[in-house]
Parts: sequence; C-alpha cells; structure tokens
Amino acid sequence: MTAQTTLTIRIDKDIKAAAKTRADDLGLSLSALITNQLRRFVNGAPVIIDDDSLIPSAAARQARAQALADYRAGDYVVLAGADAAAGYDPTSDA
Repeated sequence: MTAQTTLTIRIDKDIKAAAKTRADDLGLSLSALITNQLRRFVNGAPVIIDDDSLIPSAAARQARAQALADYRAGDYVVLAGADAAAGYDPTSDA
C-alpha cells in the first residue's frame, strides 16, 4: 500500500452534507469520492467547472498571462526570505 497523507479543505457546510448523503447512498466515503476525482484530474481527465464564481475574471486571466510572460522573460526578482519581502519596494531600481 502506498503512503497516505491528509488533505484539509474548506467547503460550504450544506455542500458537504449533501455530498456525504449522496456518497453514502452509493456506498462510498467522501474520502473515496475525492480521491477518485483527484486521481482523474492527475491522469488528465477534463475538469468541469459549472460554477461561474470559480472562473477567474478577464482581468485576473490577463494579470496571470502577464506574470507568466514576465517570468519566462526573466523579468522577476528573487527575494531571500520574509524580511526581504517585507522591505521590498517594486518601484525602486534596486
């Protein structure tokens, strides 16, 4: 058997209760259900998101694309620890 770990997630209480009821009806634990979905995700199964509140806004998608382009171009700063990050001024030339 492979080593196991614990995954802690925050979820709406009503969704958890409904999911547990449905899983129980199928003879599954919530753990088995979540493990199966994560395994499918890892193996490349499509991810279906039917809740628009989970889809990033156009501005967030644009900011992510710009950050990724900056990273790929080497346009980023590596900060050595929390103290360096706390004192970092992105407008300075340093």
